[in-house]
Amino acid sequence: MKQKEFISRFSPNQTSPEVLEKMLVQRSSMIDDAVALCVESIDTPEKHHLLFVGPRGIGKTHLLTLLNHRLEQTKTKRKYWVAWLNEDKTKASFLQLIRQIHEALSSRYPDAFPAEDIEEMKQLSLKSIEYEWKKLLLLRMKKHTVLVLMENLDAAFKDMKPVEQKKWRSFIQDSRLFSTVATAQSLTDYFTDYGEPFYGFFKTWHLKPLTAEESSELLKNIAELNGNTAMINYLESLDGRARIYALHCLSGGNPRLYVVLSGILARQDYGNHGTIEEFEEMVDQQLTPYYQERLRWISSQQREIVEYLCSQNSPVPVKTISRETFIPHTTLTSQLKSLKELGYVVSSPHGRESFYELSEPLMRIAMQVKDARGMQPLKTIVDFLQIWYRQEELERMVAEGSSGGIPIPRRMVYAETACREMRLSSESLCFQILRESVQSIDAEKCSEEEFKKLHTIVCWRNNIDSETILKYARACMRRGKYQESIEYSTRIIEDDNSETTDIAEALYNVELSHFSLGNILNAITICTRIIGMKGVEASLIALALVDRGVDYWKLGEKEKALEDYTRVIELDGAGVSTVARALIHRGNAYSRLGEKKKALEDYTRVIELDGADASTIAWALLKRGDVYSGLEEKERALEDYTRVTELDGADASTIAWALLNRGDVYSYFGEKKKALEDYTEAIKLDGANVSIIAWALLNRGDVYSYFGKKKKALKDYARVIELEGVEIFIVSFTLKKMVLLNYNVNTESWVEKRRWITELENEKDYSEIAIVCLRAAFAVRRKGSWEKRMDGLIKVLEHGNIAKVPAYGLLAQAVVDEMMNGASSGWLGKIRKVVEVFAQHEGGLIVLGNALVRELKELKVCEFNESELNCWVSAWTRAAKGCKEMTLPLRLLSAGVEWIKSGSDKAFLSLNLQERPLVYAALELEEEK
Repeated sequence: MKQKEFISRFSPNQTSPEVLEKMLVQRSSMIDDAVALCVESIDTPEKHHLLFVGPRGIGKTHLLTLLNHRLEQTKTKRKYWVAWLNEDKTKASFLQLIRQIHEALSSRYPDAFPAEDIEEMKQLSLKSIEYEWKKLLLLRMKKHTVLVLMENLDAAFKDMKPVEQKKWRSFIQDSRLFSTVATAQSLTDYFTDYGEPFYGFFKTWHLKPLTAEESSELLKNIAELNGNTAMINYLESLDGRARIYALHCLSGGNPRLYVVLSGILARQDYGNHGTIEEFEEMVDQQLTPYYQERLRWISSQQREIVEYLCSQNSPVPVKTISRETFIPHTTLTSQLKSLKELGYVVSSPHGRESFYELSEPLMRIAMQVKDARGMQPLKTIVDFLQIWYRQEELERMVAEGSSGGIPIPRRMVYAETACREMRLSSESLCFQILRESVQSIDAEKCSEEEFKKLHTIVCWRNNIDSETILKYARACMRRGKYQESIEYSTRIIEDDNSETTDIAEALYNVELSHFSLGNILNAITICTRIIGMKGVEASLIALALVDRGVDYWKLGEKEKALEDYTRVIELDGAGVSTVARALIHRGNAYSRLGEKKKALEDYTRVIELDGADASTIAWALLKRGDVYSGLEEKERALEDYTRVTELDGADASTIAWALLNRGDVYSYFGEKKKALEDYTEAIKLDGANVSIIAWALLNRGDVYSYFGKKKKALKDYARVIELEGVEIFIVSFTLKKMVLLNYNVNTESWVEKRRWITELENEKDYSEIAIVCLRAAFAVRRKGSWEKRMDGLIKVLEHGNIAKVPAYGLLAQAVVDEMMNGASSGWLGKIRKVVEVFAQHEGGLIVLGNALVRELKELKVCEFNESELNCWVSAWTRAAKGCKEMTLPLRLLSAGVEWIKSGSDKAFLSLNLQERPLVYAALELEEEK
């Protein structure tokens, strides 16, 4: 096995920087940015001051060490000095700080900062020493920047009075020769209070705990450094992933803890070294005193809350904490808020409930030492062993490690304790913790990390509870994984032991998935089944009725749709949000059927509905405004749109629609300036849907055109085309408007674009990749070098399966056409890339070959000399070598170019009778008789 690298568990600056680089996870971009800012501080008068914030063990010293190492490897324009201050020395005054900077520089650069200077300074009187030391330090620096590295700056500021802090800040600002990279365990008032000297002084990075995936990556990196391939393989297995998630629930994402645990978790190494003893020593000598001191900083009631959370392995709801600590709910909520602000706890919402847990899981371990008696093993390590190892593995290790050994090694005491607890439990601790941890996950809003955790647990074990499977199925559906959602929901439906309510929930997941897949008849069948089930809550029946109504409407069965919406509205227990949804759908139906009065009544009922949320009311106001607008009731429409824009809790997209529609009303009634203001506000609104922004740009362009501001109009139209994710029909509509403004209307390419518009409008299945084609067509018309234009086109080509859209041929033609504009020396490289990209798409090379042949008519009239024509054929032949689809196009190209050079029909004798008409048509020649 490879010799292990030395990894200091408590002092990363004693570990090789190369090893630290290999261990780095999550923070690569952060350290890249920090190094770039430090280099700018060194090379320019602009000085940056950086602060990394996070609890113990989160990786602050790791980052400082890497930053220092990377700067040593970076070539800067100017010389600089590094002063890494000793974190254990007191910095109660500005003078002490100056002295420590000088001492650090003297230690690192003894020739530039002689130790004798420091001794001489000590001889001066207290009255003059500060001034003289500042002057001497600046003299020795020789106008080169000093990069000051300081750990635990928050603790240093605690000892330093504000007047001393002001001296330090003034010295930094006056000299403009100092840059700071510091760390702090929390962002205290010294950094956030407006009245403090260093308020707003630092660019701050908060170091986040590692996710379970990142924790696994760290363990893999350590295993790779130690040559432990078995560990790497296990971490990548389903069993390994499940156990990592469970470990993460206990330990959070503290990197230091995983570094320490890496020895305990390495199966073949468990009985060979003293990692357990090292861990106990770390907890006893470092963590326990630190956390006991932190507990003294908070009130007794807050301490009680923290101590309770220390006893829990997973997030706990407020009501449970209240019950266990006997603290009234109102008081508890206030105390939890304070503890969250102080950095002791974190919360995660789950519906209307909030779940709380320790922000630093290391505190739980330290508290266990305090509670332990004698040599009793730490519970957390025992839990780690139960989670990571199967019972048979631990039993075997105990048998092998304890035989003949007196006294029994400490690590075996832990293994034996873990074995004993596993024998007494009917269910593995790993499974218990995982199951508890997913209870707080909201399937509708779960993060990618939470989704992966759900996926792991449902795949890991067969006997997963229905609630977890349903949650995963719903999460799949929300992520567009419809078939997977159907598969896992069906497991509940077909299980004879499933409860009726669970079966109904699973059926609802299946119905939503079928609807999203376009299987409307299946969706109706499932809704009908839910509606007819006994023992199902009225709220779920109401949801099924609304969905069935939507399905019926899609099939054109309008009366059935209206009937279902009405049943929901009249159903006891349907729930306010579902009733509001039914009213809005019924209002939409009435509006489309021309029954505007009924539509207005339904929207008004939603607006006046007790308990309806702001976003629903906003949507009802918007829809009612649309009806008033259609009836040309200007003032009422404007009033409803304005109410939407002023409503607290309305989402950004609804507000943007209201602004857009209000702008349309203003424009229709001749108030163009007000319309411009509304369109502009909609365009600038953060979080607005891309379609709304597109329509706002389009309509603002129309108003600019009305005022004769052609350039501004075209600029807005161009922005529509460049928007990511905009619907193709909006782009098509925009292109028409640009043509109407005579934008390059006489060019041949615009004739092609008009044909293209027609093709797109006739295509039912608009692919979003068609937008890429449109962008490519515009890319070739932009200013810039040929190299840049070609690179831009190739980059656009790489975005997706553009071969499925009708504009694909035009895009291929644009590429070949633009290729001809470059110097012959650059053709081969670019053509190779184009061929490679087109080859990735089904039928792509056929389309490219056709475009190449069609380009013969351009070659006929262009000013290429014979050498350039030969180079053109050679470049395409070499680039497409081995591509069967290009064989015929290359033969046609070669024959066509020979004819262009010689003017003789002999050039066509290399082609057979069926092939010659193709090249005649491309060259626009009369066919042979």
